[in-house]
Amino acid sequence: MGAYVNPPTTTKEAWLAKAQTDGIVESITLDEFKKLEFESLKRQSKFGLVLLDNGAFTALLVCNSKHELRYMHDMLPKEKRRFFCFTGIIADINEVSA
Repeated sequence: MGAYVNPPTTTKEAWLAKAQTDGIVESITLDEFKKLEFESLKRQSKFGLVLLDNGAFTALLVCNSKHELRYMHDMLPKEKRRFFCFTGIIADINEVSA
């Protein structure tokens, strides 16, 4: 996996809720997620986020390539993931870890 969002002072779910209120993240369907286009991460203005809940912990994954999209679509348990679209630039997410 590549990058993920790991807020230092809140939960991933709370970060997503605030980002949705701020209008920079929206919940999307799997079909909408599969239609996302990918450019160079530095130039990209929209990219996918996947909230994965495996029971022991949650992960908020940044999807920035067709390869990662395929992995998130084909390999992650379908009932344990939610899809989002982030609008902005990667630098806008201060909590990204690699």
